[in-house]
Amino acid sequence: MLIFYVDEVGNGNLGTNSIAEHPWFILGAMGIRDVNRRSIAKALGVIKQQYFGPVQQTQTWGNTEIKGRYLAQAAKRLSNGKPPLKPIGYQTLTSDSLDRLVDSLFRLYRTFSPVLYAIGVDKQRHLSIPRRVTYDPIAIAYAYLQQRLAMLVEHTSSGEEGILMLADEQKEHENLFRNGQVSSVRQNLQARMHKAPDIGAIIAKPVWIDSDEMVVDREVAQLADFMLYSVRYGMVEGNWYHPWLEKLGPHFARHWGANKTIGAVWNAGITIYPRIYYRRIQWAEK
Repeated sequence: MLIFYVDEVGNGNLGTNSIAEHPWFILGAMGIRDVNRRSIAKALGVIKQQYFGPVQQTQTWGNTEIKGRYLAQAAKRLSNGKPPLKPIGYQTLTSDSLDRLVDSLFRLYRTFSPVLYAIGVDKQRHLSIPRRVTYDPIAIAYAYLQQRLAMLVEHTSSGEEGILMLADEQKEHENLFRNGQVSSVRQNLQARMHKAPDIGAIIAKPVWIDSDEMVVDREVAQLADFMLYSVRYGMVEGNWYHPWLEKLGPHFARHWGANKTIGAVWNAGITIYPRIYYRRIQWAEK
């Protein structure tokens, strides 16, 4: 079985203030083999012990949580000659140790070869398109993710291998599955497809993580957060050549049946809605 750890940036609110503060809603998913989840969690524990030291032994997990935002904030302060402020575990990091910490995360990606997806909804452009029904950006992103994952199963195991999504509990997201909005968006998407993927090949909505009980998955999900923060540089800031994102590039899903050429991640591992055409990027194959 493949397990996909799902995370998000932004929200689905289409109000003026929300769009100004969060112009994009981005849904990210990192897939690993179920047999690797404990190994990845153990490896992350070793990394934390190495770089956060005694703080790692405290009972407050958040003191050493690995998040893209925390790493970026630490890098910015260190570049200005100031020590990181928070979380507590980051306060002893230096520029050199931070670089080694980030490199160790990339080594985990290379070792376990996760497959990555990111779906970004530009909320302002979404509102600008006349339509009878304006769907929630969260529902749009999940519908695309369902479609992508169903295609992954179809092309790698002829629909035989299961996929499970895991995510931190979000009542707003759950309601969109319950009221049928995610299904409505997916059906509209599939109506324009020559051959729609079989949604029955995946477990169609996330299982919500209990962070206090599912400690292994809480650890693994940190890598999904790091990936999602890196994708944000491209979608929100237009920086598709950020070094973090560039190093993660080879792990994004490619189009099935297409050679791994420049631009093959578009509308596969990376999806932009409403569709726009970026200058094609090239990430080194590793």
